[in-house]
Amino acid sequence: MRIMIPEWLRRSVIDDRRGVSAAEYAVLAVCVVIIVAGGVAVLGDPVNGAFARVGTSITNAVSSLGTWGSR
Repeated sequence: MRIMIPEWLRRSVIDDRRGVSAAEYAVLAVCVVIIVAGGVAVLGDPVNGAFARVGTSITNAVSSLGTWGSR
């Protein structure tokens, strides 16, 4: 059985492939968001601890220098 589709409908809706690319980009963007969110969830605490240790080390190093005018 063959369905008769008007030519204007076939050209404007059925043969139009521009929307497929937008849908693929949307799926790709969702995948990237899921991966980034998973990475932050897994690595968030270790990275935060590393930055805290570096900050503490810098603070201690600056404190041990004293004031510039005391020499």
